[in-house]
Amino acid sequence: ARRLVERWGALAVVASRPVPILAEAVAIAAGLTGMPFGRFALAAVAGSLPAAVLYALTGAKAARLDSGLLVFALVMAVAGVFWWVGTRAGARLRAA
Repeated sequence: ARRLVERWGALAVVASRPVPILAEAVAIAAGLTGMPFGRFALAAVAGSLPAAVLYALTGAKAARLDSGLLVFALVMAVAGVFWWVGTRAGARLRAA
């Protein structure tokens, strides 16, 4: 994680947000490498915002649906997409 932050800087923070455990490791490494807090916070928000917006939209649509099973399937599908994107991004960052 430290090498990622040293090489990619704030982009490593943005790209690692959807990847469990890697996101936390990169956050710690960002602090260890002396990344300014403002830059880290902006990168963390930029990396977290797409997931937050999509989950909020899913919740808003789910409130209008009558079927609890359909709502559950929709939320699981969104989570699956983010898991897939996160694992691919994490693999690319680790390879770099």
